[in-house]
Amino acid sequence: MKNKTGSGLEETMKRIREITEKMQGGQLGFDENVTLFKEGVKLLSEARSYLDKSEMLINKLIDGEKGDEEQPFEG
Repeated sequence: MKNKTGSGLEETMKRIREITEKMQGGQLGFDENVTLFKEGVKLLSEARSYLDKSEMLINKLIDGEKGDEEQPFEG
């Protein structure tokens, strides 16, 4: 599944790590940190949504329910 920005979970997590490293580096100005923080919050929200949908799908599969219309995965 792709998130709202068109990336998969792995790419989203990679970008979150990059943002964290940049912000921890201490070399950025205030405005740059705020911009990266906003991006990070958005990416974290998308990752959480993806994981929540995945959890619901897994629970439906475990319970033996059919959840085809709400699958978080494309395909």
